[in-house]
Amino acid sequence: MIRYSVIVPTYNDGTLLLRCLRSLEQLPQCAGELEIVIAIDGSTDDTRELLALARDSQASVPEASRQRLLAASVSPGQWATLPLIPVDLEQNRGRSAARNAAVSQAKGEWLLFLDADLRVSADWVIQLSAGITSPHEIGIGSMLYESQEGGCLKSYQRYLQGRGPAKLPDGASVPARYFYTCNSMVHRELFLSTGGFDERLRVWGGEDIDMGLRLEAAGGRQLHRKRAVGLHAQERSFTAHCRNLVTFGERVIPLLLEAHPQLYDRLQLGRLDPSSAQFSSPLRLLSALGAERALCRMEELTNGFLFPDRLYDLIVYLHYAGAYARWQDAKRKETS
Repeated sequence: MIRYSVIVPTYNDGTLLLRCLRSLEQLPQCAGELEIVIAIDGSTDDTRELLALARDSQASVPEASRQRLLAASVSPGQWATLPLIPVDLEQNRGRSAARNAAVSQAKGEWLLFLDADLRVSADWVIQLSAGITSPHEIGIGSMLYESQEGGCLKSYQRYLQGRGPAKLPDGASVPARYFYTCNSMVHRELFLSTGGFDERLRVWGGEDIDMGLRLEAAGGRQLHRKRAVGLHAQERSFTAHCRNLVTFGERVIPLLLEAHPQLYDRLQLGRLDPSSAQFSSPLRLLSALGAERALCRMEELTNGFLFPDRLYDLIVYLHYAGAYARWQDAKRKETS
């Protein structure tokens, strides 16, 4: 019987996926109780070829893919016995659809969500499931950034890895909006009771918040499993992260508010809304002047030198809330 299904979506990140699978290869296979379901989300790189050769040394693949596999320290046929289940989506449909497709093929009692750009330690499953005694309990692991050349994290990486569940001690209850799919464990029946991920939420960030709130509504309770660490191979700059926040504000928040109106207050969106009792004219002025972009540029030029967390908080807020405020203003003009 399969007890654990590790769900990993991937899109055009074959090399990072190999890195992720090298770490999963080290997991104790729990006496045949674990499987790894890879959702290939319409990838146009050589992900399929890399996986085929890693599973079968005789697979016919281009020489370039063979060399890429070897460069990633994976030998042809190395994963012949690894319980890998590829789920191939013909077109790119987004992470929500990819995860739903993977879950539909998974057989495990517990779904362990992981991103392709993370790697885990050999005790990851043990730590993530530690203390989980009920199908309504959800394990939320830690996410840390791997240091690159020089061995030091950048300032914004230290900031980002200290957000969300990282603020809480091991074993603490985690607010629903902090749910994330980069390192978590959910009972299959609890997940299915939510109807799965909302496939309209294709861009960064939205599907996690939405799922966390729906899991809570279904009776789920999130617990921080601090020792279940996922190491993130961060390739984005803080500027790129902030571009994701703008997209989140413009395209994701409106959809989230349809299903979860309580997020309006939790995300403090009223602080930029003149019709709200929480309205802050100084913050609105900063947003109107594009202060978040100037601060982001300053962070980039200085590598975050002397940037406290509160300043990062302000930059993050102005990006997502400012983008939503502009969307909201445009909608009001359309209806006036």
